[in-house]
Amino acid sequence: MKKLLAALFLLCSLTLLGQTPVQQARPLGIRDGINYQANGSVILSLFAPYKSSVYVLGDFNSWSTSPTYLMKKDVVDNDHVYWWLELTGLNNTTEYAFQYLIDGSLRVADPYTEKILDPTNDAGIDPATYPNLKTYPSGQSEIASVLFPSQTNYTYQNTSSFTRPAKEKLTIYELHLRDFIGTHRFNTLSDTLTYLKKLGINAIELMPLNEFEGNSSWGYNPSFYFAVDKYYGPADQLKSFIDKCHGEGIAVIIDLVMNHSYNASPLVRMYFDGTNPTAQNPWYNSTCVNAYCWGNDFNHTSLATQYFVDRVTEHWLKNYHFDGIRFDFTQGFTQTAGDNWPKDDSRIAIIKRLSNKIWEIDPNAYVILEHWTDNSEEIILADYGCMLWGNVTGAYQDAAIGEHANAASDFSWGYFGSRNWQKPHLVTYMESHDEERIMYKNTTQGHSDGALYNIKSIPIALDRSALSAAFLFTLPGPKMMWQFQELGYDYSIDYNQRVGEKPIRWDYLNDANRKNLYDKYSKLIKLRLANEVFTSAQTNVTLSLNNSNGLKKIMLQHASMNAVVIGNFGVTTASINPVFPSAGVWYDALGNETISYNGTDVLSITLTPGAYRIYTSVDTKNPSPYLHVNTSMYTTGTFNDWNTSSHPMQLIADHTWQISGVPLTVDSYDIKFTNASNWAGKDWGNSGGLAGSALLTTGGGPNIHFTLSKNGNYTVRFNESTLSYVIYEDILTNGQHNSSIQDQPFSISPNPSSGDFFKVMNYNEVLVSDIQILDGTGRVVLNKRVDSSAPVIEVPNTVLNGVYLILIQHQSGVYLSRLMKN
Repeated sequence: MKKLLAALFLLCSLTLLGQTPVQQARPLGIRDGINYQANGSVILSLFAPYKSSVYVLGDFNSWSTSPTYLMKKDVVDNDHVYWWLELTGLNNTTEYAFQYLIDGSLRVADPYTEKILDPTNDAGIDPATYPNLKTYPSGQSEIASVLFPSQTNYTYQNTSSFTRPAKEKLTIYELHLRDFIGTHRFNTLSDTLTYLKKLGINAIELMPLNEFEGNSSWGYNPSFYFAVDKYYGPADQLKSFIDKCHGEGIAVIIDLVMNHSYNASPLVRMYFDGTNPTAQNPWYNSTCVNAYCWGNDFNHTSLATQYFVDRVTEHWLKNYHFDGIRFDFTQGFTQTAGDNWPKDDSRIAIIKRLSNKIWEIDPNAYVILEHWTDNSEEIILADYGCMLWGNVTGAYQDAAIGEHANAASDFSWGYFGSRNWQKPHLVTYMESHDEERIMYKNTTQGHSDGALYNIKSIPIALDRSALSAAFLFTLPGPKMMWQFQELGYDYSIDYNQRVGEKPIRWDYLNDANRKNLYDKYSKLIKLRLANEVFTSAQTNVTLSLNNSNGLKKIMLQHASMNAVVIGNFGVTTASINPVFPSAGVWYDALGNETISYNGTDVLSITLTPGAYRIYTSVDTKNPSPYLHVNTSMYTTGTFNDWNTSSHPMQLIADHTWQISGVPLTVDSYDIKFTNASNWAGKDWGNSGGLAGSALLTTGGGPNIHFTLSKNGNYTVRFNESTLSYVIYEDILTNGQHNSSIQDQPFSISPNPSSGDFFKVMNYNEVLVSDIQILDGTGRVVLNKRVDSSAPVIEVPNTVLNGVYLILIQHQSGVYLSRLMKN
């Protein structure tokens, strides 16, 4: 009886609303959603199989159901039906609200709309946050989509000059806009970049920003995937924030929820029985088969879902210039029933497919997964190029509070090598939006010695947070922290309920103890990013983290230098043997202490509770290299001695030093680099006899030998991170480049370049290369990272016509060539 009544209702509705829709294929190139045309018209397209009619209602037709606005029907087959309509006569300076009326009764907004009007929640948006917000149309109901024929694209200023951090060097700051700044506006968020830049982070991960249900939310209840939530401000302000981040050298990652949607989503509402998605729903499961479920569960094996997800990722990467995507709860991307933990080949295939589509759009985009599965599955995904969240909060919390029984404080799992991973793709963290704060644990569960030392005391609790951070940021691989962690934020995650608004405590900066913690975090992060030993997959790591007395140590060995980290996580003073891996002078990276180690003695260092030390085999506080030359530099013959003075080099980029305009004649020369003013400092030499451009090994002696075939002014450049150098003739001084110094394993074309681009291709088509273009003064005018899949370099209009140096740095060395733009 119910089915009969529904059929009669539908028949009556179609009789009242109009005739049978015209069947006609969509114009070529039309995609689902709003398609703006060059002639000023707009073509709307809605994927909606199993529907009988779809009308377009909106400001442009007074929200009427006239036959003119009955959408045409493009039937590919029963399961693939597209409804479309071309709108003409629109005012290109007017925003139009509109909806689809499906089968005479269901009103939905366009799932691909980039702006919505909400009759319930828009009233709660501060006009100062979103000025001149279009008013919801009077007399209508349900969420409406918005189209704007003359919308202009935001002009990004920092696209070509920004280079993304390598995955292993990512130091991510997870941020929830609502609980970070009182105005919760994108514009105000831009004002915090000075604070974040000083902290030293190089990436920001924004919790979900696309439209979600309500205004005040974490954002994990999404409804519209292409629209920026207006609670935070207009879309262009988000684009401006990302642009400014890139100007500061900071990558920006968006958090997307593609595991589920909530009921306000039009994809849900189009096929919904009031409780669950119906069996006809192309995107969702009728019931969730997983152990952990929220909202309505996406079916990621459905082609409709895959198309939609790919459009979402394309939108945020291309239109907003996000540098990567963190996907929420990817272990739920499966149709396999159960607790989701065991290795699941179908889920692996789903995530690989998703990642491939992202990398087709942006080959260097970060793909980060919240993925809690068996390690065997995570290894496969890490090897494939994905990064995965590494939740080690429990062990770090236990270490901080002084709980060491049964290896509770062993955070070895925070190092990718401990999981037998080959790729450093574990994003390790000790705090996130989903976990309890370490400072809350310290102040509520911290241990004491029963007398003077009590971890529950705020100053001591803050010291313990710094101690934990020292053992986080020195483990190789990407790292993440949660907002205000650097100030010792100590409210519980359950304060005002788990996802409720939390106090915003910028006043913590006025507390000397908390400001001291910020400074310690800043020093640790900058130490980490300046020294490959703390980030590289090539670092050999030895961990000793499970002692019941709370004494912990990490030994790190890398070609650039070695390091040893020691700390006392106990509550009493104790002595520890640092186990230095090599003899020599060891430097306290955060203090002024040095230790001379002969390679055989067993050393003992006393640490008070909460104390830590980071020792390095290179003095990281005075790394400035100098170029040393022979006293007979300008005469023919062999050299007998080194000059007692050195020639200071200028820092022109990260780890890259240069001295220019050195007049040299035809002769053979010996040089070396050092980071001190005498030979007791750290030296780089031993080029293996290669001339002009090579990789070096550490060690003393004048072992860099080269021969010049002509007189001229020369530039010497040295990279202290890659231990590579290059020597070349100054182009604008002599008018030509001495290309005989080193054969180039690259092709550069076209050269001269008369257009806006050129291509750099490695003959072997392997290895990522960092490209710098320099003018005659040595000023870097363009930075770019390329690989064989994306070898094209766009040259901005700010690079004027002329002759430039192109410097190519990659694993095999540093290479130089000339580039002419005309």
